This record gives sequence, C-alpha cells and structure tokens, in this order.
Amino acid sequence: MGFPPESYEIEYPCPGNPPLADAIVEQLEKAGIAVSADHLRGFDHRLFVPLKIIYPEADIPCVQIALDQRT
Repeated sequence: MGFPPESYEIEYPCPGNPPLADAIVEQLEKAGIAVSADHLRGFDHRLFVPLKIIYPEADIPCVQIALDQRT
C-alpha cells in the first residue's frame, strides 16, 4: 500500500463487537443492501490511527464498516 514498513507493525488491540456487527449486517440485508461480514479481518488504519490517539488504552469495542463503491 506504500506505507513505511514500520507502519505495518502498529497494533491497536481493541476488542471488537461481533453481536453489533451482526446486527448491522442484518439491518443492511433487510434494507436490500448487499453485504458480507469478515470477522477475521483486522482493523484498517483509518479506524485505529485516530482511536490510538484518542483512546490509547484500546479499551473500547470497535466495529468497522467499509463501503465498496465499485459495486
């Protein structure tokens, strides 16, 4: 992706919230929006970089939603 190698070593071990993620998926499906969930994918830097600054303890549950504009 063009980031410096050390940037791939940054960690933000916040807990996820699979029940909330599942509820979001369910609501999107009910609205007729195509959706897929990947509970194994790590968080994107756009999620964890700001949170690492605001909540350095990584003690808040996070759910990441990505929109694919190609479809």
